[in-house]
Amino acid sequence: GEPMVIQTGSDAELKTTTYAGFANASFTLTDRADISVGLRYSRDQKRIDYAQDDPLNILGGKFTLQARDSWGALTPAFSMGYRFSDEVRAYVAISRGFKSGGYNDALGSANGLAFGPEFLWNYELGLKSRFAQGRVTANFAAFFMDWSSIQILVQKPGSPTYSPITANAGTAHSTGLEGEIAAAPSPHWLLGLNFSVIQAKYVGGTQPDGIPLHKIPYSPDYTANLNAEY
Repeated sequence: GEPMVIQTGSDAELKTTTYAGFANASFTLTDRADISVGLRYSRDQKRIDYAQDDPLNILGGKFTLQARDSWGALTPAFSMGYRFSDEVRAYVAISRGFKSGGYNDALGSANGLAFGPEFLWNYELGLKSRFAQGRVTANFAAFFMDWSSIQILVQKPGSPTYSPITANAGTAHSTGLEGEIAAAPSPHWLLGLNFSVIQAKYVGGTQPDGIPLHKIPYSPDYTANLNAEY
């Protein structure tokens, strides 16, 4: 006779609708100083229809799941600039970032499918300059980022196989200095140097399996790039 076929798998449909409104205004305080103020409201609505067929209970059983949720946030931005001269300008900026939550689409139990939004405050102080009739440019920036409810990819707790999911875990700080210098010693040559010094690490929180969070991955302490173009 014909062999018996047992089908195991899942199917999911995720729908996202995004709304946003923003306004920005700039003001000239003096002939050297100016400020800019912005405000944005973002809202994401997400819905998931998930079905899992697992007659042998290999992946956690057979079930269907319908869920919907929405996440919104106000994200202000403020900056102030001051021109020391026509060649040198300094600025300070403060802004908030927002990334909405969502749903994991993966085989297994319905528990832990949803994850929440993450937030970030960024504080930056910078200097932009241009010298030698525009042939030399030097820009520098120092920043501090305060990151909370971070969305990270983790192993699903209790899963016997590799089953990565997105979850909210921990808070982090990122402090750094970045710089770029470009020079055109002749009409044919362009020389450049870019560098950064960054300390990015978690300051609290654990993964869902209880393992403490440490250094943020893919965030090198030092980077540099020296280039020449003819």
